[in-house]
This record gives sequence, C-alpha cells and structure tokens, in this order.
Amino acid sequence: MNQNANAKMVTKLLFRLLPIQILLAAISAVNGIVSSCFASNYIGVAAMSAVGLYAPINMLITSISIILVGGSVILCGKYMGQNQQEKLQNVFSLNLALSVLIALVFTVLFVVLSVFDLTGFLTRDPEVRPIFNRYLLGQVIGFVPLMLGNSFASFLSLENKGSRTLIASVAYILANVLLNFLFVKVLHMEAFGLALASSLGLWVYLLVQIPYYFFGRSHLRLFNRHISWKQSGEIIRIGIPGALS
Repeated sequence: MNQNANAKMVTKLLFRLLPIQILLAAISAVNGIVSSCFASNYIGVAAMSAVGLYAPINMLITSISIILVGGSVILCGKYMGQNQQEKLQNVFSLNLALSVLIALVFTVLFVVLSVFDLTGFLTRDPEVRPIFNRYLLGQVIGFVPLMLGNSFASFLSLENKGSRTLIASVAYILANVLLNFLFVKVLHMEAFGLALASSLGLWVYLLVQIPYYFFGRSHLRLFNRHISWKQSGEIIRIGIPGALS
C-alpha cells in the first residue's frame, strides 16, 4: 500500500514538473536561436563556432541542476503530504545552497580555463579559441541565476505558481533580445557581449521569480539558519535518473 502510494505521488510530481522542464528546454532553444542569429549577422562564423562549443558545458550544468531539482521537489512533495514542515524547509534551503555552491565552483573553474587559455581540450582552432574564451567569460556570469532559476521554477510549480515562471520566461526572452541588440550591434562587444546578454537575461529571469518568497504567501523561507546536509545524498540519488534521461 505504502509503495503504491509513494509511486503515485512520485508520478504525479513528475507530471507536474514536466511542463516546467519543457518550458526550460524551450527557453534554452530560443536563447540558442537568438545567439546564433546575432553571432552570424554581426560577429561572424567563428562566433557561431563558439556558441556551438559551449553547448556541452551548458548541458552539463543543466543536467546537474536537474539532479538537484528533481530530487528536491520529489522529497518536498513527500514531506508536504506528510505535513513535515521542518524537513520540507530543510530540503528547499539545501537545494538553494547546493545550487549556489556548485554554480560558484563552475564559475571559478571556467574563469580560470578562459583567462589562462586552457580550453584546448574543446578546440585547437587558433581563430575560434580566443573568441570562445571571451564567450565563456560572459557565460559564467549566468551560472548562479541558471541554477537558482531552474530551482525556483520547479518549486513555484509545486506551489501552483507556474504563471510567475511563465512571466519570468517572457521577461528573459525580451531581455535577451534587447541586450543582444545593445551589446552586439550597438556597442560591438562581440562574443563577450553575446554571452553577457544571455547571462544578464538569466538574472532578469531569476529576479522576476524570487519576489514571491519575499512578498508572496509561500510557507518556504529563503534563508534558513540551520541546514542539515545529510539529505544531499538522497537528493542526488533521486534526481540522477531524470538527469541521465
């Protein structure tokens, strides 16, 4: 009986998360189209190569985000159904803490790789590599809002506030297009401007979502003084199948 109930709950949560995952994938696709359009028209073929080379890095970070989001939301749904508010709050806070820490680690790693020209394992093309390094520097500015934005999108869906994520998505696309026009066409910032537009768009995406936890009716708090890290392993274990797929 308990196994059947748990299976039904997990299935229900996964179906609730599905529209959000589709929306996030669509946003990523739109971002790629916008970046490719501005790269091909205002920078050149080498910039388009840099955009393509970044795709595996973006997939890696997104997959890690899916691990944290999937595991955290399923655990939160379980604790919400059991009315265990303290455990629910801990998983939420733990997800945010892990998201920020992982994003900062990747930020430092890729800043070092780009500044010291250590990206030869991705491309040895002497024309593309310096452009890719500058593009990578612009992208790392968006690692934190990418990780946190994905988390908030899923938790807002859990609280039936998916409309806020939809508004944030529209704001992101508009900001991305406008900032690309400003940085690439007007200011001629080339590959760095191309990536910076996407990163700042992600900050807009995050800033539209986050006020709900300050001024909304959420029973989840952004800041929790005491976080139990013991559930990190459980979050990863539950989230890995979704990321692998």
